[in-house]
Parts: sequence; C-alpha cells; structure tokens
Amino acid sequence: MGCYLIAPLGKVNRMSNVRSVTANLYRVLAGAALGVFALALMVFIDGASVWPIFGQTSDDLVQQFVEKQVPHGAQTTYNLRQPQRDLYSADAEESGRYGQTTLVSPALSHAAQEVALFYRQTRRLAPSKVLSSFLNAGGAPYWGVHQTVLVTTLQGDGPIIEILNDALAQFQGRPHVGLGEVIVQEHPRLRIITLLLAKKTFDFHALKTNLSANQNARITGRLETGYTTPHILAMSPDGRIESIPVHTEAGGFEFSIQTSPGLWTVEVIATGPVGPIPLAQIELVVSTAPPNQIVYTWPRDEAAIKSPSAYLTKLVNQARAKAGLKRLERVRTLDWVAWQHSEDMRTHDYVGHFSPRTGMLTQRLDRVAYERATAGENVALNSTLADAHQGLMHSLGHRKNLLSGDYTELGIGVRRGPIGWYITQVFSGGGPRSRLGQTKHARLSFEAK
Repeated sequence: MGCYLIAPLGKVNRMSNVRSVTANLYRVLAGAALGVFALALMVFIDGASVWPIFGQTSDDLVQQFVEKQVPHGAQTTYNLRQPQRDLYSADAEESGRYGQTTLVSPALSHAAQEVALFYRQTRRLAPSKVLSSFLNAGGAPYWGVHQTVLVTTLQGDGPIIEILNDALAQFQGRPHVGLGEVIVQEHPRLRIITLLLAKKTFDFHALKTNLSANQNARITGRLETGYTTPHILAMSPDGRIESIPVHTEAGGFEFSIQTSPGLWTVEVIATGPVGPIPLAQIELVVSTAPPNQIVYTWPRDEAAIKSPSAYLTKLVNQARAKAGLKRLERVRTLDWVAWQHSEDMRTHDYVGHFSPRTGMLTQRLDRVAYERATAGENVALNSTLADAHQGLMHSLGHRKNLLSGDYTELGIGVRRGPIGWYITQVFSGGGPRSRLGQTKHARLSFEAK
C-alpha cells in the first residue's frame, strides 16, 4: 500500500509535523490558497516538486499516477462537473464521523469535489484562479481556504481521519471543513481525497448567486471577534472597481449594490491582527448564464529565473499595458523598503501589512524620508511567482494597486523562505524621491537569497 499527500505547507501543515498514513509517504507541494489580505496579501502555494519523506513508496500505481502532471506552459480546459449552487451560504453542520466533531460545510464540500475532479484531470491542485471558480460555483463565501489532496490505495475512513486530524491540530479555532473524493476510473483502487479548511471570519446571510437585471444585491453579516471596520469593493462587468457604502451597527454590517447585466465581483474586507484582510470574495451573475468552463494556462518553469524581482516587474507592467496604463518605474528606495518588509515577514513567520517592529507602510516610508503624495502595498507568500501575481490580480484590493493610474513608481522585495517566496510590492506616486534612500542602500542586493 502507498499514498501521496499533496498539501500546503505553512501554518496549516508543516512538513516536520506530517504523520504518514503508511510507512511510505510522498509529499507534493501543490496549489493551495492559504490566505489573501486585501490591499496587500495573497497566499497561494502552487508547486510541482515531489519531496520524498520516508523513501520510495511500495505502491508504484500511486507514484506513477501522481507524477503524470500537466506540463508547464500547457493549457487546461476544465468543465465544472456539478450543478452550481444557487445560494452563497457559510452554514456548517456538526459531524462526528471522522473521530472528532467537525463543522462540515456543504458549500466547501461542493468545491472540494471539484478540486478532486480537477486533480484527477491535471495531477495538480487548483491554482488561485481555478480554486476561486470552484468556491463560487459551490456558493462558498470563504477566503484563505487551505487545500489538501491525498492520493491513496488505502480504503475506509482511515486516510481521511489522518489528514483531517493533522490539519485541525494545527488550525486555530474550529474551521469549516469541506471533503471531496473521486475514484480514478482507469485504476479503481486509487482514491483522490480532498480537504478544504476555512476560518469563519463573519456570519454571512444567504445570498442568491444569480440575480435578474437591475436587481439590488443586498448583503448582511456580522464580524467575528478580532475583526473591525468592514469595507466593500465591487467590480462591475466592465472592470471598474468601486467602494460601496456600508452601514454598520452593533457589530453587524449591511450594504447593497445596484447591479447591471454581467458578472460582478464583490470583496468584503475588514481589519484584522495583521492589517486589512478580505473575509470573502463572491461573484454575482446578473441576467446571464453562470460560467461553467475554466481555461487555465500553467505558468512557465521558474527554475531558470535569475531575478525574481525583475520577473515580477515584467508581469506587473504587462498587466498595466493590457489595461492601457503607463509602466511603473522601479525605484531603489522603494525596493529597499519592500525588501526589508519581506525579510521581516520571513523572519517572524507572518504575512501582512502590519508589523509590530515597523508598523504600517506609511511608517516604513517615513523612516527612509520618502516623499510621496500617495502610496500602496501588496504582500504575498507563494511557492511560484506567477501564481502570486495571478492571485494579486484576482483580489480586488490588490488589483486596485496594480492597475492604479495614481502610481508611477514601484519597489519589489523578494525573499526565499522554507515554504516559498515572500513578496512585497510598494507603489508610490506624486512626490520627489528621497536622495537619502537612494544612496544609503545602493550597495545592497535586493534579490532573493
């Protein structure tokens, strides 16, 4: 018997803490959305490396199946296999089937089933764009979803209990859980088991996913302890992103959007322990058929990239050119500020805008006397640079920074950590640069180490 565990690293599962279902275990770093923080943070793990932990598995069938991944640069067309749910709902039901009481979410389970089917087709976990589509199709209003896949020939609930217990033991609080499973048709002994975990950050009242023309989308909720100051962003079918007025009272919030035909994206943001953080991003389909097909091009093999920051700069300016915007100019001082923050995140094991040591971006820029009229910041932790960029473009808060016409300057700091790239992007516009910052740090290299 043998199995492969395809799981995110980081705060949910660290390699040293993984317990194998059998004595022979392989771990595959693959796509997993760990978290996305508005106005700066998106965390996705998406790799293709196979790391042997306990030596060769005795089950060649499992090994051969897992290693047949869709290659870099290939295009995948995936058709949703399940009928889309007609409501967004964060409801969960208690279940004691797997040895301990868990909060099982029907919406997350719907998405987990699509993840399993997607893995069967591609041998890869769902990258950010794909996972988001699965969550929307399942009516799952969650953000920061942890994704794990197990490929095994073991039968019964044992493998599920193993990966579930390991994930729950390292997850603070009681997350909502989604489980999916498919059998590999050409190899009936092979099971693909998927697990999605998501932290409940607010109570979300059920909302229809499909609306008629000119129908108001009314959304209400209540923030969980530790989150304050709800803020709403909405992207209309023509790509414009606007802030939506929010009514708050006694911990609850309410807002409405006057829609028009097409696909709308709505992001709910609040302030948490590490700064602004999205609580949910949902898609509303107005007077049109919901999308049922995903086309995804897998990024290039990044092993040969010599300058991660230059590569990310290229991706940023390509996105701006596509939107009809001027390219951003790299500035050494901003590189330094970004590099220092990425190093702080790597050293102290967090991803966010607020640092107990350096404060927020404004304080970091003031510390190097950088004059500006406006500034913004994106941060990410990701095992690939390309998926980090795609994730940032997907999040409305990040996207606003990347495609803002107010910014003319860019700083990028990249640091290599044990679980991927720590990335900080600093944007600035409307002010002279600081000579102190330009010369003081000119001797330093800001590339990843």
